[in-house]
Amino acid sequence: MNTSTTETLYAQVDIKSRVLNASPYQPVQILFNGALSALKRAVIYIDQNNIQQKSRAISKAIAIINEGLNSGVDLEHGGEIAENISLLYDYMIRQLLICQSL
Repeated sequence: MNTSTTETLYAQVDIKSRVLNASPYQPVQILFNGALSALKRAVIYIDQNNIQQKSRAISKAIAIINEGLNSGVDLEHGGEIAENISLLYDYMIRQLLICQSL
């Protein structure tokens, strides 16, 4: 196992551990921070003209928003606020897909 793979695995375990042991509001903050971190890496890869890594970083941010944040929105009980948050997450994903295709 190379160093990059090992670091990635440790980071994933760390994130999962923090989410499982967090207060009700901390998982959202952790997920937002993960998405922002992925997007910051994407900007670095864009500056380096590393299209493959840019695409991976944006895909990671999309996955966090879609599978982590949006899947946690309770549309059944959350009313208009939950609906608006879900629409915002959908908008964010669409914008990131546009960025990914450039």
